Amino acid sequence: MAFHVDCFHSFLMTSRELLSSDHQCHVDVDLLHLVGLGAVQVPNQRRAEVPLGWQARPGPSNLIWDADSSQNKLYGGFTLDWVCGGQWSQMIDFLASIAYIFKQNNVQATVYCNGALEPERFDLWKKEQIDKKAKIDLVFNHLRKKGTSPPRHLWVIPTGFDVTLRLALKGIPFLMGVSLEDHRKELVTACFEKQFTGILSDDAEIALLQPPRYFSIRDMKLVGHNGLATTEIVMDEVAKALDVNPNRFCMIAVLLGNHILSGEHLGEFHRKLVPDLQSKKEDKSMPNSERLILSIVKYVRSVPKIDDFERIAEDVFGSKKDPRKKQLLESFQYYSVKFPVPGHRVNKKKPKLKVKKHVPIPVLGSQHSPMVNGSEEDENDIVVRIALDLVQLDINEALAEATGSRVKDSKPAEKKQQQQIADQRNLVEEEGLSIVQAVASGLELEAAEDGGYPTSKSTSSGSTRATNHLDYSIYIPAVHSDVCQTVMDRHSQGNMSPQLYQLLTKGEIKFPALMESPMCESIPVYDLFADMRKSLYAVLFNLNHLKFLRKQFNDAIKERRKRAEGNRSQAKKEEDPTAKSELLERAKRLEDQNKTCGNPPSIDIRVREWLPYNDYVAPKIVYPLDLSWPVPTLQRLWFGNNPDDKQKRLRAFFSCLRSDDSPPLIQQGNVPQHLLLMACVLRYIMTTSHHVFKKPELDAFLVTAFSSQLRNAHYLASLQGGIITPRGVHIASLFMAGIEMAILVNEGCGAPVPLNMCLPWTFFDGALFQHNLRKAIMSRNLFELCDGQIDLVCCVERMRGAIVYGIAGHVPNGPICPMSIRNPMGAMPRGPFPPRQPPHEMGMGRLRYPRAGGQLVVGGSVVSNWGGHPGGPLGRGKPFQHFQNTPKTKKKAKTKAKEGASEDNPESPTPSDTPPVIAIAKRENSISNDPDSVESISQAQLGPP
Repeated sequence: MAFHVDCFHSFLMTSRELLSSDHQCHVDVDLLHLVGLGAVQVPNQRRAEVPLGWQARPGPSNLIWDADSSQNKLYGGFTLDWVCGGQWSQMIDFLASIAYIFKQNNVQATVYCNGALEPERFDLWKKEQIDKKAKIDLVFNHLRKKGTSPPRHLWVIPTGFDVTLRLALKGIPFLMGVSLEDHRKELVTACFEKQFTGILSDDAEIALLQPPRYFSIRDMKLVGHNGLATTEIVMDEVAKALDVNPNRFCMIAVLLGNHILSGEHLGEFHRKLVPDLQSKKEDKSMPNSERLILSIVKYVRSVPKIDDFERIAEDVFGSKKDPRKKQLLESFQYYSVKFPVPGHRVNKKKPKLKVKKHVPIPVLGSQHSPMVNGSEEDENDIVVRIALDLVQLDINEALAEATGSRVKDSKPAEKKQQQQIADQRNLVEEEGLSIVQAVASGLELEAAEDGGYPTSKSTSSGSTRATNHLDYSIYIPAVHSDVCQTVMDRHSQGNMSPQLYQLLTKGEIKFPALMESPMCESIPVYDLFADMRKSLYAVLFNLNHLKFLRKQFNDAIKERRKRAEGNRSQAKKEEDPTAKSELLERAKRLEDQNKTCGNPPSIDIRVREWLPYNDYVAPKIVYPLDLSWPVPTLQRLWFGNNPDDKQKRLRAFFSCLRSDDSPPLIQQGNVPQHLLLMACVLRYIMTTSHHVFKKPELDAFLVTAFSSQLRNAHYLASLQGGIITPRGVHIASLFMAGIEMAILVNEGCGAPVPLNMCLPWTFFDGALFQHNLRKAIMSRNLFELCDGQIDLVCCVERMRGAIVYGIAGHVPNGPICPMSIRNPMGAMPRGPFPPRQPPHEMGMGRLRYPRAGGQLVVGGSVVSNWGGHPGGPLGRGKPFQHFQNTPKTKKKAKTKAKEGASEDNPESPTPSDTPPVIAIAKRENSISNDPDSVESISQAQLGPP
């Protein structure tokens, strides 16, 4: 079993060694009543850079919320139905309520998202995604067996969470930041530079980097109406409880295993420290991870110097010349980096300090007060500030602790413990045991000179150097400087998809595992949207412009070659030697120009995609797909202000989503503005050769988008508990993946569709969609699915007509719901539907019928008809006209229907025996299943868009 530094966080939260100690490692705090700091409190590792006499100034609290390690908290916890596709409306309400509480209590929170590619952490990310895929398989097994929401231990982040969170934070009073290269170090650096009070996270590496204050996001909960409680982990107290110098936390992170020096490389060293680590039976009293951490702590505090890498490499790897020594050094430099302290410039020469003249006054109301500890024995001694608990220590004890003159306690228990440590040290010296052997044997070793909790401290500086383990086989052209600067600025502020920054700077993109069924027979989700991404790559890397430049380059070479051949042929005919030599010189100059002009611009653009379908074993090299029209350059597409540029931006977006050949999509009468993105995604899915959606499934999406209950939190909460099918979960995840891709394409094309029209919670909710999908399967027709609301039927029909416009073989009728009745009283008229009217014009509580008339057809004969009414609601304008059948008409229709039935099917019932509505349903079902009449159905029954 390979260990990783992440297990250190569970050690901090549940270790008995820390819980049973006398030090306050865990402190219950209320985030809404923290004492804000105008300048950050600097931990021991960095207090040498803080001028003496520095004091914290009270003010509003500023917190950084790490979104990468708290996705379940940002989603709203485990109470929301996460498997159905995402309950985005309730997630928005939860975030808005938290933001309101923060604002009311003068607490400013900044949500920091991970937007870095981090190739050096690819192995860890790959392992996380493989574990996520295994969990997704368990989720679908649960759905197939029980059909209910899975338990919370199978919780998986819903598809589309990242983009929904990013868009939601723009409308909520939360500040937002996005990392560029290294998420954890940038987060802690921002905490120091921008003077934040602390960090809300559940990441062990962030805790070991020692931010000003570290709060656990796992324990955060609402208390009453005006309280937000959580647990603060005081790393200084943790160091006291473990009796280790905080300066050596970096070596603990190194020896536990990390992204540079993995746990597999340290497996032999771990087994040396804990010999029974390989046993399958784990000790219930103490987990293996906790025993390993305590053993590593004993080793680290006993090493004389943590920068003696030859000795450490010999202890860890068994040889000073082991090639893994380089990774050991790089890992140490990564975690021992210094973070800047605002408002102070570090001097290279540190003067001698006298402690008695510079003892700062403790800040009232703060939990820990910074004190100064100095020494005159060595110029390299560094000023350290030891956090003292003013409740337990008086001023005399604080001064004694700060000046290094510790008062020796004369308790017999402590004297006995010190005598035991001295005896064990003598035993180690007599038998010649190494530190690793002594730790493995369970001996209590005395800390080295600077290994225990510090009385003086020495620094070790190092620079971060990321090791790139990935072999990039990509090619992307140079990007314009204005585009690069814009991408960086918008990326860091959260105004652009992080994938755009990764594509334009590195030419690589990673796709996480999705909630897709492993037993689904349709095309995989990411493969379905491959052409959309290829078209986007052509826009981002100016493929059309590169082809134009390449053609221009080749034409110029051909022209010079042609002119050179013409000069040579003319020189052969020329008799004058002077003119002949001039022509030959011209030909030679033209040939030299061809040789020195270089190579033409390359159009061999290759982008690297990591997909989950091969467990990320090998990437997929993708080539751009050129659009069918000359797309302008990315610089003009983004920064052009002419009306023509705006039209080209919109055309580029439609072309990437295969929607440029459907004019009805841009008509608001067919597709409302906030549903344009959804309509384009559904049209893209319908244009594929694979029949992804059945007709009831498409109707369920559209009815959900037009539903008036989409933002009704109480109604959506009441929908939980119904039967959830694997097919419904799969297509909901597919749809949200398409929305995420479409937003990426929209921002890559210059955002022709405003972001306030791309909000997923305005047209989709997973719980409501699953409810409508169950209704669509059980309903006989769209009228029944819409609960008899004629307006809703008309809206769905118009939008569906715009989506399937011009698509041959659209919306296959699956066996789950073959019937689709356009109108319970007859066939839907072919004319255009009336525009929607406000409620006060429609008449509240009254049905509104189409303007055109209709006919009731039974057995192919018209048995009843009615006229239209242009007035609007019933009772206004022309009266509702209904023509009753005369006995003569009834007899004639019955005879004709009986003759037709006897010719086609003698056993079929007569029209008088069949209810009219069922007869209409059978007739429409036979038409919809006819493959030759698909186009006629699209234009006749759906009506022109």
